[in-house]
Amino acid sequence: MMRRVKSFLVAVVALLVLPLIIAVAVGQTISPPSSSGGGAPSGAAGGDLSGTYPNPGVAKIAGTTPGAGVVAAIGNALNAASGLLGVGATAGGDLSGTLPSPTVAKVNGNTPGGTCTNQFARSVDSSGRPTCASIANADMPAYASTGMLNGGNPAGTGATGGVMMGLGATCKITPAISGKVLVTFNFTHANVISTTDTITLMRGTGSAPANNSGTTGTSVGNQRPMFEPTGTASNPVGLSYIVTGLTTGVSNWFDYLLATGSAGNTASISAVDCTLQELP
Repeated sequence: MMRRVKSFLVAVVALLVLPLIIAVAVGQTISPPSSSGGGAPSGAAGGDLSGTYPNPGVAKIAGTTPGAGVVAAIGNALNAASGLLGVGATAGGDLSGTLPSPTVAKVNGNTPGGTCTNQFARSVDSSGRPTCASIANADMPAYASTGMLNGGNPAGTGATGGVMMGLGATCKITPAISGKVLVTFNFTHANVISTTDTITLMRGTGSAPANNSGTTGTSVGNQRPMFEPTGTASNPVGLSYIVTGLTTGVSNWFDYLLATGSAGNTASISAVDCTLQELP
């Protein structure tokens, strides 16, 4: 009987070992059996989850169980007490009011908006807040202006080619902002005989020309005729010009070039008013 058992055991061992010996002989690798894997998890869920996999539920938030009724959870006393939602707490930072419905009170720590009543906004910061101020003289543009009233009675001329009247030493302006100037002249023109004279407004920089000196500067506008029907006649004249393109910070003089229309005549202008006003 014992011999039969031993023989049986030897046969069983041979059956188990022989395939291994054959596999080694032919260079095969024998691996233990493994599970297929890749399937959905199963079993009881833990942590903040409840139920079982693969379909657990959310039971807690950061380890704390919220109150019943998820839809109305923000008003639940248990939620407020847990501190998770801060219901009823005072908002801080750039917010005002209370949670859970605060309002935005500031932007980057600054209160936006604001209006200026009967004032102007001198500046606006990055949050849109204006700095209001009342208008003062210092806030107004400092446009240049000057004038000469009854200051010019230059000597007349008998030159048919024209000479300067010598008004530029007084009739001058230094533009400060725009370089655009309104030039206004008022004077009385006279002749000693009946003839037609011509007059041309001239401007320039640097030293102004003297009375009865030659043509100097750049003409402004057109040459204008002035007719006197009799030798004893005189007429008031008013002329205005807008001159543009003047260099700011540079003094510009204005003067008239007067030419008589006939030899033997003396043409003159008197009671000259000159007004210069820089425009926007």
